[in-house]
Amino acid sequence: MSDQTVWLHLNPKIRIVLSHVGLLFISCLYIVLGSMVFYHIEQPHEVKIRQWNIAKLIEKRDALLEAMWFTPNETNLSLSHYVHMVDDLTESLLSAYDSRYVKVAHLCNTSEEMDIWTYRTAIFFTASFLTTIGYGNLVPVSAGSKAFSLVYGLIGIPLILITIANCGKFLGECMVMAYNMGRNSSKLRRLICAKMKVEKKRKQNGASSNKDIESKSDDQVEQRHLLMEELNKVGLRDFVDIPASLVLAVLLVYITMGAVLFQYVENWDFVDSLYFSFITMTTIGFGDLVPENQAHYFSVLLYIMIGLMLTTMTIDLVGVRYIVKVHYFGRAIQDASYTLVNIGGRLMSLDDVLKHASLFRRRVDSAASQKQIKAVRPGAFVPGDIKFIRYIDFPARSGSICKVMINQVTSDGRETNE
Repeated sequence: MSDQTVWLHLNPKIRIVLSHVGLLFISCLYIVLGSMVFYHIEQPHEVKIRQWNIAKLIEKRDALLEAMWFTPNETNLSLSHYVHMVDDLTESLLSAYDSRYVKVAHLCNTSEEMDIWTYRTAIFFTASFLTTIGYGNLVPVSAGSKAFSLVYGLIGIPLILITIANCGKFLGECMVMAYNMGRNSSKLRRLICAKMKVEKKRKQNGASSNKDIESKSDDQVEQRHLLMEELNKVGLRDFVDIPASLVLAVLLVYITMGAVLFQYVENWDFVDSLYFSFITMTTIGFGDLVPENQAHYFSVLLYIMIGLMLTTMTIDLVGVRYIVKVHYFGRAIQDASYTLVNIGGRLMSLDDVLKHASLFRRRVDSAASQKQIKAVRPGAFVPGDIKFIRYIDFPARSGSICKVMINQVTSDGRETNE
């Protein structure tokens, strides 16, 4: 049996779960592999830059100490030369700290490892990079790492955003399901109370009223059953318009829990912790506050990922609804033209119905006006002696000439009649 046949014979629910789990696994694997590449490129580069900066500092420090060790009488160095050497050493020290790879511990010859690029920091950097948070505390410096980040982010950013959106959609469905179950349980309690009230009324009102109550309740049950069947046909049986306040409350509670977590992990005060949680959940990532305790990086990373899923869920359940309302604000009358109307067993849009009604009305009015014209206005009055009335532009003539013309016209008329 081929792999495709086995996949088709699986339970549809198992296939759905496997697809979601597979997407999540691919995203995690992509982050881990990318972090390893960044680590192996940047860590040797970090060591190289640190060694060069420390060697430069030691050289200038030794030169200054050697110049100060001899007395001014034995050397011809002036005071300005000493000032210049101190300024040069200070500038090199600041430049070493600006490289982010040299710290105080590196200059104190301690045995403690103070590498910036470790496996933990590489994973944290990769996750913040692909989620578009970008704190900025750790950045690629080498040319190879910068070139790799272009290709890696071009593929990884859409993958991670799709994964977060998919998980956020799943959390939203779970939240709607939980809200629906709680809502149905409250409805069940109300139905039980209503049933008890009906039984009480039955005992009080007698048998005649019992039949009316039973018929009304049966009609309500039948109508509800038909409504559920229609909603089930279009896939809206489990649809619930969950309150926006509830979704926002869940997100705010999670952000507050994160603030308490960072108080313990990073020793921040509550305001800074709450500020960092909000900046992270909204993917702003100013970078002024960054977690530095590498021992808790994975727990912090898990908190960030779940928070981004909750933020996506909030946008999906609340934000999209209001965006659609704002987008279609003022179009209610226009949208009403697409309402379907059942006319003679045929579904027609309200716009088409109005067009046909207007056309039918014009036809009826046109036919009625033609009948009225024929009945009320049979035609213009034509005098019988119209032929004997001279035109207004004829010149006045004598009576004899007029008689001759009249006789000629009458004779012509008789000949034509014959």
